[in-house]
Amino acid sequence: IYTFDKKQNILRALDENNFLTAELTFKINEATTFSFTVTPNYELTDEEKYVALPHPLDQTKFIMLRLISRTDNKDDIEYTAYEYAYQELSTSGYIKDTRPQNANALTLMTKALDGSGWSVGRTTVAGTATTNFYYTDYLSAVSKIVDLLGGEIVFYVEITGNKITDRYMDYLFRQGVDTSKVFSDGSNLLS
Repeated sequence: IYTFDKKQNILRALDENNFLTAELTFKINEATTFSFTVTPNYELTDEEKYVALPHPLDQTKFIMLRLISRTDNKDDIEYTAYEYAYQELSTSGYIKDTRPQNANALTLMTKALDGSGWSVGRTTVAGTATTNFYYTDYLSAVSKIVDLLGGEIVFYVEITGNKITDRYMDYLFRQGVDTSKVFSDGSNLLS
């Protein structure tokens, strides 16, 4: 897991031995959250604002999360992080006026993300739609397309050297297969 400063440059890497607990909550079409606990020896500095960890569906991609809370306990420090794409796309700007007509999923998502700093990666959703984005933030535009055509969105970043080089959103018909099973890994699962 990498930590980043406010300019999104890597500050350091942590591995599973640095964490007392770590829990990634990954849901379809919702922001991913990551909660973790470290000893004071591995306390994050004030400069560390973001974390990135391998995507659970593809270890070559990384989920970028912004640290949103810290709780100091007697023997440890708890942190919570929220998927950065959802925050950034809802607050970093808006689409003034775009009216795609009978456009496919790739065209719609490209227009929804235009100017946001994010690019469309893979698209496997079929169908076309007519819609409009009028003074709409980027995330609302993406959500509107998902409401029209269905599918699932996946945000990820690529890291080259010591910084984030690309930001992508895949728009997929479905990620994997629904098995109705939940898997947990780690110690003290019953408590």
